Amino acid sequence: MLGSRLALLSEEEEQILAYVGFVGAMKENRIRLSIHMPEELKNAQILRFTLQPLLENAVEHGVAPSGGGAITLICEQAEDELRIRVLNTGKGITAEDRTRLNASLRGNNQEGAHLGLANIANRLRLIYGEDMRFVVYSDAENRTVAEIDLPLTIAKEDAP
Repeated sequence: MLGSRLALLSEEEEQILAYVGFVGAMKENRIRLSIHMPEELKNAQILRFTLQPLLENAVEHGVAPSGGGAITLICEQAEDELRIRVLNTGKGITAEDRTRLNASLRGNNQEGAHLGLANIANRLRLIYGEDMRFVVYSDAENRTVAEIDLPLTIAKEDAP
């Protein structure tokens, strides 16, 4: 156990699988989830309850308004950082909303911005300070992407 504020990436993965399974059943399984997480990152440490609100945001603001769609979670190592990306099809984010949201993610209070994502950014900032980055953008396929970069820390397995 890593304490109450940190979790393993694999533990966060279990939570999002349960969340998407539950919400998907309520929405007649019109949500398709893909997870791309290398085995070597399963023991990466992350602030507890980071992934589930990211997925919740993708469901509520992306795929649900469109009647369904795909969500992809990608976790990868980028040099000495853990990069987490949540991509969703469905209702996209306007340029104006994206600008307001990214200002909020940087700590500038923006009325009307996604409060859930701003709360994640504030929690991450308390732990990682300026060593974290959180942005929302649209990629070449017009998917909405929430991307977080954090310092990569792999939990040591206890020796027998």
